[in-house]
Amino acid sequence: MDPILPTFLIVGAAKSGTSSLWHYLREHPDVYVPAGKEINFFSDEANFSRGLDWYTSHFKSGAGKKAIGEASPSYLFPVEAAPRMASVVPKARLVAILRNPVDRAYSHFLHARYYAMERRSFRQAFEDERQATDGRRWPFYLAFSRYLSQLVNLTQHFRREQLKVLLFDDLAANPLETFRTLCLHIDVDPTIIPSNVGQITNTYRESRATPLLRLLIRPALGGKIPLKIWLPILRLFTREGLSPPPIEPDLRHDLVEYFAEDNAKLGAWLDKDLSIWNK
Repeated sequence: MDPILPTFLIVGAAKSGTSSLWHYLREHPDVYVPAGKEINFFSDEANFSRGLDWYTSHFKSGAGKKAIGEASPSYLFPVEAAPRMASVVPKARLVAILRNPVDRAYSHFLHARYYAMERRSFRQAFEDERQATDGRRWPFYLAFSRYLSQLVNLTQHFRREQLKVLLFDDLAANPLETFRTLCLHIDVDPTIIPSNVGQITNTYRESRATPLLRLLIRPALGGKIPLKIWLPILRLFTREGLSPPPIEPDLRHDLVEYFAEDNAKLGAWLDKDLSIWNK
């Protein structure tokens, strides 16, 4: 029996609604996605080295489903992910969902703060990355929000019509229509709307990361402490369902200016009005 491969991939962007799409698709009767959201096969060297048998093992339970896929938002940014995907699933439908780059970068920053990986202010993180022109500093919050080059990289390895680009703003304002658009792209019945469509996932969480907690998290993230041990401890220090602290107005202004040129080019490439992002 031939191994089962995905017919679609949700490739990103990180912190832009991929978890919501994954949750919705899990409830569609024509769709199979693995219980664990992110496989990260094409973007993670350790996972890629496990080989194709390891990857296809995630989809064995999808036999008989019309659409089989996965959601790994790490696939959009690294240039090596696209050719790897094309070599394994050249006919797959790709889905990218994009968020206002300022809000995406800030959400990414807050995520890092939650896991005690980030101690700088958002202003300092922005300035550090903006000024890192010598190639020695890892691009992070800003680079992940510069979408155009990432999408162009995908279309160098897949046909343009294989890629559907959704907007986080549309998902928030009109989740039913956005979900129907997604269903049409991955070739499943768009008239079936799961009851959870429109529910928001991955709300803001805040951890009271004490110095002692940081000492625990660092080796945990390095794999030295099992997830089943350290994650419950982290949750003890977590408050959920909060509204994130707003970005300072002057910093938002600077970030909007930083992304303005890239957004304009992206809007032209997509033939979409992205002027709402300039606020």
